[in-house]
Amino acid sequence: MRKSPHDSIGFWTKLIFIAFRKRMNKSFEDMEIGAGEAMPLLGLHFFGSRSLVEISKHLAHSHPAILRHIDALEKKGLVERVSHPEDRRMKIVQITEKGKSVAPKAFSRLWKVHETAVTGLGEEEIMHLLSLLKQVYSNLVGEENKVFPACLETPDLSENYKPEENEC
Repeated sequence: MRKSPHDSIGFWTKLIFIAFRKRMNKSFEDMEIGAGEAMPLLGLHFFGSRSLVEISKHLAHSHPAILRHIDALEKKGLVERVSHPEDRRMKIVQITEKGKSVAPKAFSRLWKVHETAVTGLGEEEIMHLLSLLKQVYSNLVGEENKVFPACLETPDLSENYKPEENEC
């Protein structure tokens, strides 16, 4: 195999990440949220209230990045910080009624970006690609960190959530 930056998995995953982010931001324009804000909003929608630390771990993002996104979502009335029921010193973030109405539309648009990305691939090819990407991830984090972060341990939402045809 030739050694060129353009033959690097890192090069292509970075390009794919940038393309996904741009496409997601474009699809969320009229919703006044960006891709960075959509992910914690969807996490709260599907998995319930969490602390900032838990949200950071779940999404595999830094605490400062999540803090910025939560601040923006809070200003828009999509999430709120409330006292933890067992430890009043700690705050948890929960989705508001407004956030609950926005999240399904955001998920539908996110899934349309995914569908665009895998256009031309069959179900078996998609599953194989995911398997290969998980192997690359495992190779990079090493044996001691072989367990995937919480963001990769998500339930199959295909049965639980069916987007409306007219949502977008």
